[in-house]
Amino acid sequence: MSQYLRIVVFISFLCVFLLSCKKNSLTIQSPGATNNPVSLTGKLKKLSWTNTSLGYTFSFDFKYDTLDGKLNSILANNREFCHIYKEMNNSIRLIFDLNAMMSEVDSQYTFISRAEYYAYLDHGYIDKITSIDTVTHREKMIAVYYRNGILLDSMVGSFPSGASNYIFNNDNLEQLYNFIGIAYPIGGISSTLQFHYASLLNTGTTTPLQHFEFYFPTSFVGTDVTYFLGLNGYYPYRPNKNLVDTIYSVEFSGPVATMYNEYELNNQMRVSKMTNKTIQTFGEENAYEMEYY
Repeated sequence: MSQYLRIVVFISFLCVFLLSCKKNSLTIQSPGATNNPVSLTGKLKKLSWTNTSLGYTFSFDFKYDTLDGKLNSILANNREFCHIYKEMNNSIRLIFDLNAMMSEVDSQYTFISRAEYYAYLDHGYIDKITSIDTVTHREKMIAVYYRNGILLDSMVGSFPSGASNYIFNNDNLEQLYNFIGIAYPIGGISSTLQFHYASLLNTGTTTPLQHFEFYFPTSFVGTDVTYFLGLNGYYPYRPNKNLVDTIYSVEFSGPVATMYNEYELNNQMRVSKMTNKTIQTFGEENAYEMEYY
């Protein structure tokens, strides 16, 4: 082989090698995964939440595994606020650093530094949620869900609290009986709640405050474990078909509105802005803005 031909062969081999290295650097392959990254188009990228009562705005950035498209990290103030681990043995672990979010309010303010949750799955649906006590390190029950097929039948939560008598109609949750336990001598608050829906579809299940397996009259998406799990396709029950318009509490005099939502859509017909008003908590108003990949 001539010297010229040797140089040509060497340069060709070097080019192939460098191109292979460049290709591998673009995608980190995990065991059992392919080299083809999934598209993140349509997934939630940013969410800002403003509580007009407190006058604070919280911003969240959502990061996904590019190989399977699963949400694995949520940033607040450029700091990891929540890490979602991969499903393992039908359970998912979530770690929250609440200081990351509270630093947006006051950089000198310190809060509970760590919160740890586990979601246990049954055929892809959330069966129960637990938390780890920061003092005793023991697992505590947060919520247990009982289903009839893919529809929720009842749930039991902490406090104690819970809900039952779920009624579904046209692929939407229409009614439930809600109980919130309060210390003696008050006993508790119970009511029948009715849900009315907008004509807008619940596309991609990225809009906050749409799944009410249990209702508490406040709006705080920052620690809504079921909302974050829903972004990865895990729910206590099948997602509602439409977006919630108004929630009514059935009183002796008839239904009384307790919460209502207003929506704005972007060019892709996804919710880009949402206003949530909870009448029971002194007219609290929350504004959400969503940005997508």
